[in-house]
Amino acid sequence: MCGREKLSTDYSEIKIQLKLGLQDDVPNFTANWNMAPTQMGPIARLDDAGRRRLDVMKWGLLPFWAKDASLWDFLMAAPIERVLALHAFGVSQSVLAVVDVDGGKPTCRSAHADQLATALSLDMNAWWSLERGDYLGRVSKDKIADAVTEGVSPQAADNIAGLKKAGMVAAALDRLAGTNWLPKTLRTPTACKDCDAVGPTRLAAE
Repeated sequence: MCGREKLSTDYSEIKIQLKLGLQDDVPNFTANWNMAPTQMGPIARLDDAGRRRLDVMKWGLLPFWAKDASLWDFLMAAPIERVLALHAFGVSQSVLAVVDVDGGKPTCRSAHADQLATALSLDMNAWWSLERGDYLGRVSKDKIADAVTEGVSPQAADNIAGLKKAGMVAAALDRLAGTNWLPKTLRTPTACKDCDAVGPTRLAAE
């Protein structure tokens, strides 16, 4: 189970392996092949004089910012749904999926967002569509033409290029319907088969 450790030897062997100095209050413990959180176990640390010694303390998984051990008790008693929600929140703090559409450089946090999306096989077509918002109405005519070129064909884009903005948006929506076209910022990268890097983006329609 997660959080368990093993203690395969007693003090006599640990003293040799860790090169412990003389210690009057030798801790009393035995080998334990399944040491669970909240159980007592030995740890090596430096005393005030800088000498390495062995003490027995309660085993647990407490983050450095925890003020006291009550956090561990809370996590142990919490239902799995709450623990998973806490994990999800922690992961969310390390990613940033907001993209600078004006050419800003990707950051580590945006790269993490891409990796997470790839691992989850995220398909934004399940959550977003051209019809639900006014994406095409908010971008330039050149970007509308690019969308139709990618989602349909260059010829389809040329056919609507001469229309006014409102008419071009309506025509583009009609031509892109059912193509599963997504803006580049919403596409999920695919893992490169021949390397460890993230490969080129793919359209969800492929």
